[in-house]
Amino acid sequence: MRVVVIGDISWRTQYHLGDEAMTEVAIQELRKRGITDIRLIAGDPTVAEKFYGLPAVPRNGFHGTWSRDQLDRAMEASTDALTQPVDTARGYELRALIKQADAVVIAGGGNMNSVHVHHLYERAAVTRTARHYGKPLFVTSQTVGPRLRPRDIPYVQEILGYATCFGARDAQTYQLLLELGGDQDRVVLGHDDALLLSPLPQDEAFADAIAGERAFAIGSFASKADPWENVEVAEHLASTLDELVARFDLDVLLVPHVGSLDRSVLGSDQVLNGLIAERSETGRLRSMPMLTARQAIALTARAAVSLSTRYHPTVFSPMVGTPAVGLAGDLYTSSRMVGALAPFGLDDFCVTEPSWEMGVLPEVVASALEPRVRQHVATTAPIVRREQEVWWDHIVEAIRGVWTPPSAPTFASRLEGGSWSLGVIATRLMTERLGRMKSEHCDEVDALTRSLESAETQLERARKDLAVAREEVARQEEISTALSTQVDSLQEQRAALEASLTAARNRKAARAADAVARAVHLLPRPRRNA
Repeated sequence: MRVVVIGDISWRTQYHLGDEAMTEVAIQELRKRGITDIRLIAGDPTVAEKFYGLPAVPRNGFHGTWSRDQLDRAMEASTDALTQPVDTARGYELRALIKQADAVVIAGGGNMNSVHVHHLYERAAVTRTARHYGKPLFVTSQTVGPRLRPRDIPYVQEILGYATCFGARDAQTYQLLLELGGDQDRVVLGHDDALLLSPLPQDEAFADAIAGERAFAIGSFASKADPWENVEVAEHLASTLDELVARFDLDVLLVPHVGSLDRSVLGSDQVLNGLIAERSETGRLRSMPMLTARQAIALTARAAVSLSTRYHPTVFSPMVGTPAVGLAGDLYTSSRMVGALAPFGLDDFCVTEPSWEMGVLPEVVASALEPRVRQHVATTAPIVRREQEVWWDHIVEAIRGVWTPPSAPTFASRLEGGSWSLGVIATRLMTERLGRMKSEHCDEVDALTRSLESAETQLERARKDLAVAREEVARQEEISTALSTQVDSLQEQRAALEASLTAARNRKAARAADAVARAVHLLPRPRRNA
């Protein structure tokens, strides 16, 4: 059987560790169950083929920098192309691939929301293509929302309505999908697929070489688009991590989750990590090169604790027995981190930014380092892993023709963090509530923002038109003045010419009179009669 997998993978200068891990797991789990003819839809097919060793085709071409109008036109073109010959229409490679496949899998990710809406468009386009050719669709390990504009909901519903099954990796997504009309027999609450990724022997050897003898923590922090904001974040993180180093006698290995595997190129998290290490006063913050997902997991297994503003460390860490502390800066990150930590009973260890700013982090880390936490996650991890493996058993059974929903997952009892827990939980709930309120009103704010931007654009255009008009008026005034001067000059010339003409006429008349007089004088006089 041939299965097509789409994930947010394989960019020429960017390796996103978590996104790649989820697609890698989809490939791994299909192969374990006897499906080896796998094709990929990727950012750069050449990169995908080299990294995964599988044939790949390019995506449909929805770009994050496009306006809504551009995305809508691209979706219309993609849909219209379904009625055209495969070998000539737009996106023919992707269409031909799906036409020849037995099933399509949308790999895990947070690709269905209004923040990164081009991903949602792309997955809706893939769904339409699968439906057009009658190919079953399977969605695994997804976060949907939490920000979802009304105009984007139909795309989610379109995917939800056609998919044989839809895996939600957090409770917020599960509840949202049911509210959007999802069938409880097809919408399944589960875990993040990336927790099934295991290091290979060479990854274990790599981690051993790096780990050394001293205890260390893993630090994974999301970079900012604004360079100056990156500097501010680096200064704050360096100070915070140095405090933890001094208190717990731990090195901190700064592991990037987005960057380039090309060692000659630094990007995204790699740049931020370099800034953090430069600002450290202890000298015990080490910026690591970009690692593959399997290498990062192997290194995490050797760490005392994981600290992260990135989501996927909260997936990897408890799976390999390492306590995780998630630092959530927004509702999207918080909902995903709680979704990853809750199956292990580690909900308390998701700390939102207000709590972090109030200085609670050292107490949270102290609790995470207690032996009871490591023992707890070590006991829970095999259960969570098995549940996600069962999910893939059901997917592959459905690809072969029979879908039956798996049993609901079991969640470990909540492991209380410490005296700080109630404050952290209350602050997180308040922050999430504010985030939801902001999300609910985002459409109104966006509409007002768009109206303001439109008014500002029109005002700027009017200002430019006015400036052009003023320039034209000034130019016309200059022309008018020049013409007026020219008219005055011409009138003076005309008067002079008229005077000259009159004088010439007078002279001519005088000469004529003189000639007549002379002629008369020369005439013979008549004789008198005698």
